[in-house]
Amino acid sequence: MRQMCVEPCRSALPRALGPGIGLRVVYRYKLHTADGSDAGEAHYAVMVEPGETIRTGDGRMLRVLDVVPVLENDSAFVGLLQVEPA
Repeated sequence: MRQMCVEPCRSALPRALGPGIGLRVVYRYKLHTADGSDAGEAHYAVMVEPGETIRTGDGRMLRVLDVVPVLENDSAFVGLLQVEPA
């Protein structure tokens, strides 16, 4: 199972590239638990898939249960991640 870590990064729209040389896409996700509680947000350089374990910026290890894509072009998020403690 792939494990990803959150690095400090500039917020970027999920479908946009940041300014400067060496452009990189950053995917921004909103996190929530199975009961719908807000669990924060996270930024990753790769798309996240169900079943993966992720590490948040505050050190929490979370298992991704589901990924719901955000289809609005003007959204700051590429998707919603349903998560539980890993």
